[in-house]
Amino acid sequence: MDNPDWVPPTAPTREKDREYWLASGQARLRRQLELNEQNINVAKNVIIFLGDGLSIPTLAATRMYMGGEELELSFETFPHTGLAKTYCINYQVSDSACTAAAILTGVKNNYGTIGVSGHVPLRNCPLSLQESNRLTSILKYAQEDGRSTGIVTNTRITHATPAVAYAVSGARYWEDDTELPPGCVDIATQLVHGDIGTNLTVALGGGSRHFYPTETLDRNGEPGRRTDGRNLVDEWINDAVGRGRIDHAHHDNLAKLALDETVELHRAVESAVQQLDESVQETLVLVTADHSHTFTIGGYPVRGNDILSTGDFSRIDRMPFFTLAYANGPSYADHFYENGGRRNPDDMRDRFHDPDFTYPAGVPYEDETHGGDDVAVFAKGPWAHIFSGLYEQHVIGHGLLFAACLGPDTFQQSDACRERLRGAFPDPNGP
Repeated sequence: MDNPDWVPPTAPTREKDREYWLASGQARLRRQLELNEQNINVAKNVIIFLGDGLSIPTLAATRMYMGGEELELSFETFPHTGLAKTYCINYQVSDSACTAAAILTGVKNNYGTIGVSGHVPLRNCPLSLQESNRLTSILKYAQEDGRSTGIVTNTRITHATPAVAYAVSGARYWEDDTELPPGCVDIATQLVHGDIGTNLTVALGGGSRHFYPTETLDRNGEPGRRTDGRNLVDEWINDAVGRGRIDHAHHDNLAKLALDETVELHRAVESAVQQLDESVQETLVLVTADHSHTFTIGGYPVRGNDILSTGDFSRIDRMPFFTLAYANGPSYADHFYENGGRRNPDDMRDRFHDPDFTYPAGVPYEDETHGGDDVAVFAKGPWAHIFSGLYEQHVIGHGLLFAACLGPDTFQQSDACRERLRGAFPDPNGP
């Protein structure tokens, strides 16, 4: 070591005793054994929490941000956990459209396409219209079975992730008619007039600009983007007489904001589970992410160090460096000089807790990219155990349909499933 006076950091007092680890290990083992019972009821209700961009490093950083490495987020206490592989069929690193298709339809497809098979290249309108290329989301199967469906998001409701629930499109970018090729229907219109959208019980989200014509202002005072002159909000009203902006924060290298959003997801899941009450044994709750980010936790920070601060010191350039960083993104110039040398983080110390403070990116890029690593899957309720292990992301979609006895596939139509359905939904007129 360079510093002869260096003293190793000390651990929390109770963790120095072997008895602490022996007792906590046995307690966790007992909990695992208690949770090993398998619930094989029909999932009459399915709640999917999809944290957009909720990478595994984001989970770990959020625990530290909330107050301790040893903490658990609400959904991290779920009894069953798995890992899902997130690639699109034509890209190693995915976007929200192809990953949402895997989760909500059970089919992997091309980058950027909404609810269509891999035979449809990005921005191909004619092929997206062919019935053989169109995918069916779990919401459609649920509606056909007479169940209520809904979408709640704190991003645009026409954004790629929620759009897969109700729309089919050759491109995630066709949220309104601005760039729409002739013959196709934009995503906002499908929400208002599509066969799934018109039957949603709940639809809450942002992005109102895609529903208002250009010559008007939406309810936030922003100009509309529709060039066809239609006001879809009015049309929806006349016809009527999966939180997580973690992704957007990471794209801007705004680590603190991403952690704040993850805390909100933690609270939302906690609240939902608390409200299940008697229906808890017949409700499948699944928490996962669509994809990862290039977000990392690095260096050797001591226990309890502020996760938003610097955590280690480089002996090469003689400066501290941040525990949190990105492989690429727009913040490169905020942390590096034109000659490539690093800016000193000590000069930024008064801004570490500012939500607008960007964290360093190793490569300059206009918009930080997604990551290609696996994402975690947390499950609780009927058939939650089938989401354990490592699998392709589209297996989640098949598992959801199976647990709820929905869809046309063999397992869902088996005698065993029909028997479970009779128990879950007894005939009101008797046997």
